[in-house]
Amino acid sequence: MYKLQETLWGCIQGITTVGKVSVKTGKSISIPCLYESQYKNHVKYLCKGYYWNSCSYAVKTDTADPSGKYSISDDKNQQIFTVTINQLAYENTDYWCVVEINNGADYRKYFKLSVTSGKCTSLYIFYIVFRISSGAPAVASCDCEAWLRDVTGTTAPQLTSW
Repeated sequence: MYKLQETLWGCIQGITTVGKVSVKTGKSISIPCLYESQYKNHVKYLCKGYYWNSCSYAVKTDTADPSGKYSISDDKNQQIFTVTINQLAYENTDYWCVVEINNGADYRKYFKLSVTSGKCTSLYIFYIVFRISSGAPAVASCDCEAWLRDVTGTTAPQLTSW
């Protein structure tokens, strides 16, 4: 089991998250952002915008969002920080999971939300690495018909849709 975890985490290279997620307007979504162990004590944040050089801070682990639109939590043991976006609207589409690097370029990974008024039909994973361990949390959720769950034990995570 340890060798599998070591192998999987060796692939992360800074930060990893989902690629594209569909979700319904008015709902909330929580996005997992996985990072390497050496960044446990770094500030993590969510940046809003399509272009990295012009995105704006939405929420940081050291600063709460007073509006309540965004929240962030950091599970340093699992090496996952989770960003939650509430009351989704059509314009809530382009985001970056970011680990702040002092005296260097921040590690970042882009993800896209497809916000629809109809039935949420899909959850696309372009590149994500899962920690397979006993009691691991769900790695992504959106209050829709598709969920991705991290299955514990020796089986690989599965995409379930209903």
